Amino acid sequence: MYNREEEILEQYEIEIRNTTRGRGAFICDTDKGTMLLKEFRGSKERAAFLYDILEFLSREGFLAESIVPTKEGEMLSKDEAEDKYYLLKNWYPGKECDVKSKEDILAAVRKLAGFHNLCRYYEKDIPRFLAAEDDGLQKEYEKHNRELNKVKNYIRSKHKKNEFEMLFMQMYDSYKNQAMEMTEQLKEQLSSLPVEDKKQMYGLCHG
Repeated sequence: MYNREEEILEQYEIEIRNTTRGRGAFICDTDKGTMLLKEFRGSKERAAFLYDILEFLSREGFLAESIVPTKEGEMLSKDEAEDKYYLLKNWYPGKECDVKSKEDILAAVRKLAGFHNLCRYYEKDIPRFLAAEDDGLQKEYEKHNRELNKVKNYIRSKHKKNEFEMLFMQMYDSYKNQAMEMTEQLKEQLSSLPVEDKKQMYGLCHG
């Protein structure tokens, strides 16, 4: 009797040699390399856009995962019994970024910078349901400023403060002033930019 993942994988033009369970996904050894099968809770439109942007990155020489279409050319496969959708992606072996390693952090930052730089040249329209509001970034800055103020008020109300909290209160005004200054600069920048320039400035956010 097949396991559930093997039944789902029958929807793809691949030969399965072995599957093992990973963190929230199935790691698949196939005749076309290692792949990852994972439940996808987004819409078909979101999956189609994800496929397209990953293909764009690949064409530009950026090493990234890619989505494997089904035999029917769909981006998602379906588990009929559980009424769930799955995404199959090409996968690469490697280790997680070690946050205590300077080399790992720098490599991750370089990769992230490369991603953002390339995405500025993605010419297709961003789906409406993924597009940012024109003033979305400004609202995000203002939200963080309010949160920072809440943290300050909370720490100030404490009778006994630890070392970090005392340092936080000492440095708060300096950082808050920088945050307010950057928020004002952003407001000025957004008010003077044409709509197309705003789109290029935002690029694509990852999550």
